[in-house]
Amino acid sequence: MSTFKNKKIITHGGSSSYTLGLEHSEFVIGDLTVGSSGFSIVLPRTQGGNGMIKLVEGMSWIISDENGVINGNGPSIRTNSNDVSNNITVYVNGSIAQTGYNGALKIPFASYILIYEGSGTFTLLQGGSGAQGPTGNGTQGNQGPQGNQGPTGFQGFQGRQGPQGNQGPQGNQGPQGNQGPQGNQGPQGRKVQMD
Repeated sequence: MSTFKNKKIITHGGSSSYTLGLEHSEFVIGDLTVGSSGFSIVLPRTQGGNGMIKLVEGMSWIISDENGVINGNGPSIRTNSNDVSNNITVYVNGSIAQTGYNGALKIPFASYILIYEGSGTFTLLQGGSGAQGPTGNGTQGNQGPQGNQGPTGFQGFQGRQGPQGNQGPQGNQGPQGNQGPQGNQGPQGRKVQMD
């Protein structure tokens, strides 16, 4: 947090920008002009400076829209002109802010936390984030019951008849048969006389 805990209401006062001072911890967007995309909120210078309060890593500010005056894309966030003239690149949420980080403050009635991370890097959080809770140590639940069996699928179509197969090779010649039994003896011949 910033060194002091006091609120500053930002009104345009004829200017199109306002530079965040290190002597305040909260800034309230005070009118429709400040809440518009034509207005710029200028970051504190990241290096140098001769004031009593110096920008250090971890400093943070609240920027809020208590009255719901943010409209359109809301005001842009820009790099301080001292950082620009000294060629110091300043980032907000990973984007270079030299020409303006646009659309980050566009939700009416919201609060934002701007944190200086060091080395020219700022992080802007909507509403901020609380501390992470402890890790739970629950037990694993029981296994659920087995599901029901699904319905039987449809029978598929009968396939086409395949082509006729090739004729097989000729078989081997069988073994020679056994010799048959001897035949009966024929009748006795007649004697024929010749004259």
